[in-house]
Amino acid sequence: MLASLAGRAMFVVGILILFSLFTFQAINAFALEEEFHVVQVTKNFKLSESDPSYHDYYINAGQNQGMQKGMIVPVERRLTVQDNFRKIVDDNVMIPVGKIELISVHEKVSIGRLIEKIPAKTGGVLEYQAIMTGDKVNVARAEMKKSKSADIHVESEKVVEASTDELKLNSPMQDMEERGGREISSVLRNPNGPKTGRAESDESELEVPLLTQ
Repeated sequence: MLASLAGRAMFVVGILILFSLFTFQAINAFALEEEFHVVQVTKNFKLSESDPSYHDYYINAGQNQGMQKGMIVPVERRLTVQDNFRKIVDDNVMIPVGKIELISVHEKVSIGRLIEKIPAKTGGVLEYQAIMTGDKVNVARAEMKKSKSADIHVESEKVVEASTDELKLNSPMQDMEERGGREISSVLRNPNGPKTGRAESDESELEVPLLTQ
């Protein structure tokens, strides 16, 4: 009797463990496949023709998903490709639409503005060649915007490296010129000074013996 009860208890415990594992895997799979989209598009009301026009794109990804102000986020559109017989060939074709820069980030929502529009020439022809509600936001490829100061710093480092390399290449020639200039200046200051062994040998070769009568 006790053995049968223990067996049933073990069986129930095993079922519960399997159910919990299955539920955990299902939740993880759903989290990995979770997608983020443009959920709202707003436009400011212009009081005059000179007023700037702004389009704000609200996405359902915020601080909880690691979004930060200044990030550049690609926006894509999913298309379904069908053949002539209306048979679906692929229902997950992603066409790039543009890139937005996040100007405001909240807990679950971020606001972005268009900084780059992907033309049909490079991205693909779409019925509506602009970002719209429902477009996918590729959070995995989001990156921080590079500041101009960082670019200037990199360029200055390149200039310093180039100038250092140039100095290294020109240093032997400069040393030769400096040595030659010092020798010339010393000769001009002391034309009757001591002569080198080479100079004495050259003068001895040029001496002509005097003929005696």
